Amino acid sequence: MPNIRFAFMGTSPFSVIVLQKLLDANIVPHIVYSQPPRAKGRGMKLHPSPVAELAQAAKIPLVLPDSLTSAETIQDWHKLKLDAAIVVSYGMKLPQEFLNAPKFGCINIHPSLLPRWRGAAPLERAIEAGDTHGGVTIIKMDTGIDTGPILVQKSCPIPHDSTGGTWHDHTANMGADLLIKTLDQLETIVPKPQPQEGACYARMFSKASLEIDFHQPAYTIRNTIRAFAPKPGAWCWWRKKRLRLFSAKLLPQDTSSDYAAGTIIDQSFTIQTGDGMIQPTLLQLEGRNVMTRTDFLNGQDILSGEALGHKDA
Repeated sequence: MPNIRFAFMGTSPFSVIVLQKLLDANIVPHIVYSQPPRAKGRGMKLHPSPVAELAQAAKIPLVLPDSLTSAETIQDWHKLKLDAAIVVSYGMKLPQEFLNAPKFGCINIHPSLLPRWRGAAPLERAIEAGDTHGGVTIIKMDTGIDTGPILVQKSCPIPHDSTGGTWHDHTANMGADLLIKTLDQLETIVPKPQPQEGACYARMFSKASLEIDFHQPAYTIRNTIRAFAPKPGAWCWWRKKRLRLFSAKLLPQDTSSDYAAGTIIDQSFTIQTGDGMIQPTLLQLEGRNVMTRTDFLNGQDILSGEALGHKDA
């Protein structure tokens, strides 16, 4: 077990997987930092982050600062006299004073093979782009966005049927295992600067930005659907309601029709795209539960020639 005094900084479900793995290995942080409770749901009640809930359940000291830049917060950080800080999907930029204070710096798990997919949405963008390989990188943080020197990397294939959700869990578990090994070697690992070749940015997305463009090729659309399943889900308008798609299959490449892109061409809910056709296999109509295509078709009268388009169409 690594004999170091460290803080864990995380907020999201990704980071709670890592923290739980550390605790399962009896590697307990001296203190946990997470973002303050946020308002969610119809009642907009305040909810603690998953990491905060786990820290409280494990009786680990917990700090929930609104900001990391106040003099008091920075002073308290220095008083901890840490060997390291483990930062995993924390959601706040760390000031230089935070980065410099721990003996071995601040260590970040990033779910991509840096420098590919720096930024906020590496899991989704890798699948959306059709990457066949991905992985995790552990870096020593600097002031840039995922630009710090590399401590260790591990790659693996991205299964062709992976979704953003399954790839999220896989990389979180892989990253946690790699972190545990890294902590044992923290005093001897020599950080290596990231190469500039191959650097790209994984821009953040909004629900509005995930409306499907059926003028894109079928393969591209299927990757987009995979990337954002199960949450928040790529979507389109159908009969003035939002229809979210969570999985779809490609039809054979020699299949074609004279319909325009975005048109339903048969009662099996086959959709013409800019190049090729797809059939949704798991979907959710606004106000309904998630269902298979078979169950969806049992409750709907699908019309050939019907367009998927704007809300007011």
